[in-house]
Amino acid sequence: MAVVISEDTLANVAERAQRQGLSAEAYLVRLMTESDEAADFTIAVESGLRDLDQGRVSPAREALLTMGQKFGFSR
Repeated sequence: MAVVISEDTLANVAERAQRQGLSAEAYLVRLMTESDEAADFTIAVESGLRDLDQGRVSPAREALLTMGQKFGFSR
C-alpha cells in the first residue's frame, strides 16, 4: 500500500521516528498497530457493557467459585 503525504508531514514523521530510534516506516506501522489495538479494546469494552446490561455476567467471586468447583481448585 502506498500513501502520498506532504514533505512537511514526512519530515514530522521522520523526526518523531528518529526520536524513538525507529525508521519512518516502523514508526507508522507502530501507530497503525496502536490504533487497531485501541479499536479492539473499545469493541471489547462495549461488548462487556452490553453483556452487563443484558444480565449475561456474574460477580467475579461467584464465577471463580463455579470454575473452582468445575475444575477442582479453590482460592
